[in-house]
Amino acid sequence: MTDFKNSNINQITVHWDGKILPSITGNAKVDRLPVVITTDGIEHLLGVPALSAGTGKEQTDAILELLKEWNLTEKVEALCFDTTATDTGRLQGTCILLEQHLNRELLYLPCHHYIYELLLKSAFAKYDLKLSGPSLDIFQRFKKNWPKINQQKFVSGIVDKKINLALNKAEQDQLAQFAHNYITKQHPRADYKELLELSHIFLGRNTEPVRFKSPGAMHHARWMAKAIYMYIQ
Repeated sequence: MTDFKNSNINQITVHWDGKILPSITGNAKVDRLPVVITTDGIEHLLGVPALSAGTGKEQTDAILELLKEWNLTEKVEALCFDTTATDTGRLQGTCILLEQHLNRELLYLPCHHYIYELLLKSAFAKYDLKLSGPSLDIFQRFKKNWPKINQQKFVSGIVDKKINLALNKAEQDQLAQFAHNYITKQHPRADYKELLELSHIFLGRNTEPVRFKSPGAMHHARWMAKAIYMYIQ
């Protein structure tokens, strides 16, 4: 095991993100917490401990145990996390508990993907679509009925009169050019490219035969799902 305490590393950023994963044995699901550190171009996985509950305290205890095991408690300078109450709660959030245990203030680096989720959430709220559960009912119905849908019978969104009035020709051209420029680039997630391809179809600019991907995860944490599945409904 690497002894980071005696290395030249001066400071680290700690990253974590809870995931529900299949158990190694049996069909049960297990709440696990991947914990990664980054520093000076180095990225290292410390561990993926199982949690009995995904609370701020449970996460804090697991992270601290790994930091102590790897001799890193004195090197922590920043925290990278999702903006959930479990992580950011002012009393029992993982961030505040880590600061209390390490006895110093740390730099917060919240995930910016969730800012886009808030933008999409506000658009949904305008039309009174319920967002209180783990996923949207309209998306679940869409996913359930996907095998019954004739995917070759579709209409581009831009033919809708209201949409055509909302986007003038110059704006349509600008959006289409943006999608075209970025479709061929390398993307960290497949749904980024999927959204760009759907944008082309929505604007009626697709030149390749249209193929829609079957619906995947639709929970709120996958913020881009809201944009993708509204496009193809």
